[in-house]
Amino acid sequence: MVNADRISEAYKGEIWSEAAQKRARDRIDWMTGHATGRVLDVGCSQGIASLQTARAGHHVVGIDVELDRVAYASADRAAEPAEVATRMHVACASVLALPFADDSFDTALLGQVLAFLDDPGRALEAITRVLCPDGVVVITV
Repeated sequence: MVNADRISEAYKGEIWSEAAQKRARDRIDWMTGHATGRVLDVGCSQGIASLQTARAGHHVVGIDVELDRVAYASADRAAEPAEVATRMHVACASVLALPFADDSFDTALLGQVLAFLDDPGRALEAITRVLCPDGVVVITV
């Protein structure tokens, strides 16, 4: 399934109505407000949640299966001050093949992701593997 998500553009106020922009900002801010420690942003799309998390001082890795979304997030990252950019990394990867060691993250963000997966249970199992035992999963659907 092709990801045509444009959440970063909505968050920045570049597209959609003011009401839709506010809903996007409220959702992203709510999600990132629950982030602690090292963060995995699953299905990061254009990377706005990853960026906001890095701006808040957390180390974050955003992953998405769509290369053009990862490229957009990378461009936004490159425009940030060095102290933010060094805390944010993005990569093209699938939640079903996470390239991380067990217990690598304290928080996992899944913003509007589960509904688009063929096997959300398998995805949650993969996330559980890379999440620390007391880790937090933040989900919006």
